[in-house]
Amino acid sequence: MIPDYVISGANSDGLQWFILELKGPRQKAFVHKGKRVYLSADSNKGICQLISYIDNASKSQAYLRDELGLNGFREPRGIILIGTEEESDLEMIREFKAAWNRMHPNVQVISYSRLLRKLKEKVFTNRD
Repeated sequence: MIPDYVISGANSDGLQWFILELKGPRQKAFVHKGKRVYLSADSNKGICQLISYIDNASKSQAYLRDELGLNGFREPRGIILIGTEEESDLEMIREFKAAWNRMHPNVQVISYSRLLRKLKEKVFTNRD
């Protein structure tokens, strides 16, 4: 099992680790049928992959720290990067996505649009 990326970042809570699963920007994160919203097949597959990666990483923390040199590695969280915010034009999809991310803080669904927006904020903020 090899995840797409393992990344870390430091903030006031200390060092945090993330496993990043990449799906395409053209793939849909959610689908809706009538008045219901569901995870798309691509999202479902990616989330299942993340759960497996997170579980394996959690079981292998000592190996990852000691043998692979991932200093401070502990309990990673997962991010699936999929789709764009265009699919969130429907309020029911926006609400479902927000509910998913609130209810599952360890496995977040993030769009490429959000990633690009955050990168622009960081780049332009750091240039001043």
